[in-house]
Amino acid sequence: GVAAVVGVDLAVGSARQALEQSREALAGRVTHRVTAGPAGVPDAVAAALRRLPGLAAGPVVEGVVRPLAGPAAGGALRLLGLDPLAEGALRPGATGSLEGAGAVLLADPGAVAVTEATARWLGWLGPEGRLREGAGLEAEAAGRRWRLRPVALLAEAGPAAAGLYGVLLADVATAQEVLGRPGRVDRVDLVLPEGTAGEALARRIRELLPPGLKLEPARDPGEPLGEAFAFGLRALGLLALAVGLFLVYEAGASGVVQRRPLLARLRALGATRRELGALVLGEALLLGAAGALVGLVLGLLLGRGLVGLVLRTYQDLYAAVAVQGLLLDAGTLARGVALALGGSLLAAALPAREALAVAPRELWRRAEPARLTARGLLGRALPAVGLAATGALLLALARGPEAAYLGAGLLLLGGALAAPVVTGLLPRLLRPALVPLAGRWPLLRQAPASVALSLRRTGPAAAALAAAVAAAVGVGAMVASFRSSFEGWLEATLMADVYLRPAGGGPLDPRVLEALRGLPGLEGLATVRRVQVAGPDGRRWRLRALDPHPRTLRGYRFLGPAPDWGAFRAGEAVLLSEPLARRLALGPGDRLHLPTPTGPRAFRVGAVYRDYGTEAGVVTLHAGAYQRLWGDRQVDSAALYGAPGVSARSLLGAARAAAAGLQALELSDRRSLKEAARAVFERTFAAAGALQAVVTAVAAFGVAAALLGLSLERARERALLRALGAGPLQAEA
Repeated sequence: GVAAVVGVDLAVGSARQALEQSREALAGRVTHRVTAGPAGVPDAVAAALRRLPGLAAGPVVEGVVRPLAGPAAGGALRLLGLDPLAEGALRPGATGSLEGAGAVLLADPGAVAVTEATARWLGWLGPEGRLREGAGLEAEAAGRRWRLRPVALLAEAGPAAAGLYGVLLADVATAQEVLGRPGRVDRVDLVLPEGTAGEALARRIRELLPPGLKLEPARDPGEPLGEAFAFGLRALGLLALAVGLFLVYEAGASGVVQRRPLLARLRALGATRRELGALVLGEALLLGAAGALVGLVLGLLLGRGLVGLVLRTYQDLYAAVAVQGLLLDAGTLARGVALALGGSLLAAALPAREALAVAPRELWRRAEPARLTARGLLGRALPAVGLAATGALLLALARGPEAAYLGAGLLLLGGALAAPVVTGLLPRLLRPALVPLAGRWPLLRQAPASVALSLRRTGPAAAALAAAVAAAVGVGAMVASFRSSFEGWLEATLMADVYLRPAGGGPLDPRVLEALRGLPGLEGLATVRRVQVAGPDGRRWRLRALDPHPRTLRGYRFLGPAPDWGAFRAGEAVLLSEPLARRLALGPGDRLHLPTPTGPRAFRVGAVYRDYGTEAGVVTLHAGAYQRLWGDRQVDSAALYGAPGVSARSLLGAARAAAAGLQALELSDRRSLKEAARAVFERTFAAAGALQAVVTAVAAFGVAAALLGLSLERARERALLRALGAGPLQAEA
């Protein structure tokens, strides 16, 4: 249990820390930034800002390249284009040393700088810790293949520099060429002085900016990436710990029952009730300490295994990020120890209370059997039913993951507490069924009574096993249900025969689009442009400009009435994905305000549709309206719809031939794209499956320990049965 809690926290914390360090590395001293939405900031504006007195300014171009070979092959590396001469004033702790390599980066196309840790990971370091001769990598970006070569190592200093692990830094001009963004940068980072001087400079900047550009603070809330994903993993880790605490309770309760004569002897010799309670609690504390120490070691090993799964999920769903290693957080380790010790004391509270009730007269009595009367079973059933009912009510009323997990936990706890009650009822239910077998196996009639007498030992194990089985069935049913919904969404959404985008990302070459429109056997195509805009809540919203084919619109699954497609094509209405609609509490007919280059504009929410593509949510706008308002005619991807009788394979080959010599494309037919999406789905739930196995293993160990203890307790009973003529199998049965 401790291993599961610590391992999950370390794995999730390491991946999240990599994202935060990356953000911090790019923050540095930056106080403000100039942005322009999807259009970018013209180079002329960036140069004018650099000339303002008292202002430190530096342009930034950011994108992703996809290595074709080496340790990072199949993944993604971030390419960051900066002005080396300005970085000393903007980010001295992370990229300040880039100034010394500025001349090489400016003069050498394809030159990049990296941290020493990144160079070591990519195999670019020689035996003396210097860059190897001929080091570099082949990568794809914006539909073209590039050779990127390291020419400088960054002097690593502080945690901010750690955020540049897996990042390639280049001059702005190089990044613009590689990422296909000539003449424009993504943003301009600024350092404004404090006080009235900074306010006056901010007013001067706003006067200088042309329409469509915006000065905004650099510290924005950002997206809470993976909150639900991390929360679910932590809940499974706590479940493993809870199952382990059932076993601590079992050990304490069995110890009190077995040692009643010893405890009574201690009472007769003058030991107080408080001392007996402290004895039981002290044993539990030692159990918790031993479990915590072993659990910390196992947690480190489990964390190393889980961090790869968690990181791959973050890369699939959120951002290109690399983790340098497992982050050892003292708070996480201390929390694991505290949970183990506190939980052990809590689990031993009831056994300690029983120890307080032992009187000296117990010295002459045998340990009381654990048979429960009908009244006792009812007394145990009532709390279980109450907890289960409370959990079910919370689940029915839950509006967020925290309340839902609390309800599921209470329901699970109620079911676990009901397991000993069911075990106590089994003898009464099974006795009539075993009567016909008593002639051949007379000892079978003793089995129900034996179960009832050993309930104190087997009850907690049954509860732990019930919790583990419930978790396994629940998680399995949840994943299967989600998989079924996801499969249905895939079947409905992926309506086209062929999907394509530039290799390595970036916009499609207009010549490629023109060539695709003339393909033989093509019924039509749909295009998509994906950008980010600043939302009214201070976060970056994802905007998708869609030029649909009629069959594209049939792929949407709406939560409510279908939209007015005429209003959507006219740009009067937008479509919201379910995650964003929930976050903003918007529905059909509500108004949504989006910033455009000509100022804020209100759109009517036409419909809310189901979407599993992103946790942050998406606003979908017709491409015609987007191009009119933003002046951006670029396209990121296209979907091809074949005419009746035209196979996807032939259309795929025709598209590849049409783009040959113009732009490198990533082409997929509907079947291969579905397989890729399923692979992402399975990777997302791989960590949950691993933790589910841990929970089941803990419960299995508990059941095995209970049965072993029961077997040792009954060694004399089995010997007596053998002496009376019972065979080995009969005695063991």
